[in-house]
Amino acid sequence: MTKTRLLLLPALGLLHVALPLTAAQDALSEIQAIVQPVALFGGNEWTDPANYQAKAIAWLESDPVSANNNNNNIADARIQQRYALACIYYATFAVPTMYTVAEPRGWIDATGWLSDADECTWFGLTCNDNSEVEKIALGVNRLTGTFPAETAIMASSITHIDLFRNYVHNAGDAGNAWMGQLTNLTHLYYGQTNFEYDGIPPQIGQLTNLIEYDCSFTRYFGPLAGSTFAPLQNLEYLVLTAKFSKVIERLQVIVFRRPLSKIQRTKYRRRARVRTANR
Repeated sequence: MTKTRLLLLPALGLLHVALPLTAAQDALSEIQAIVQPVALFGGNEWTDPANYQAKAIAWLESDPVSANNNNNNIADARIQQRYALACIYYATFAVPTMYTVAEPRGWIDATGWLSDADECTWFGLTCNDNSEVEKIALGVNRLTGTFPAETAIMASSITHIDLFRNYVHNAGDAGNAWMGQLTNLTHLYYGQTNFEYDGIPPQIGQLTNLIEYDCSFTRYFGPLAGSTFAPLQNLEYLVLTAKFSKVIERLQVIVFRRPLSKIQRTKYRRRARVRTANR
């Protein structure tokens, strides 16, 4: 492939000169061009090598599966998927937060992750017949850092996410709003994590296919808006525990039953799924 470069020659100024790129340079630019449309900040996040996104794109450029996508007949969507998964790994593997030690340990099981194996064989992942990730099951696996918004790159296929009992800290809109893009989700579990928000993120109300939802023992707090749950007509199991001001004076489980505008409050005794009456 030939691209134009600028050369500064004495007394001649800037000239556009066509020079051939090496195969490695060509592959690198091609990978970035494939991922750029789904990058959160258009690829600007790759300029800081400390960012998890920069680490993810660097791995992708060295990944033989992605770098040889033409020879391997790998679709662009698969490359974007591998980028999203690399973001998950680098954003949550031994990354400290305000709720962890300064140097936390890595995942308990990271078998296959960031290898040249098919990502559908990586630990905790299940794919559909089109090799698209459907389920992410990384519960009780010592994830730290922040579970990344790049997960939404796979929104068209993901139906299950299980992050139960990990140390990830997702705070405010930046850490929670992206979940509203996962409109095919049927099962979402992140109880006993450090997800943090004032109330329940309103974007949860966009997950109209949701059947089971557990955000128990997170750092959600403040008033509850029943309107968040009103669109969730398929919801069958719901577990919420938090200190919700103006609603509950102490730690409790809130059980939403049909109609969702009616709330039954019970003291928390044990972690259990709560069945709603609409089943």
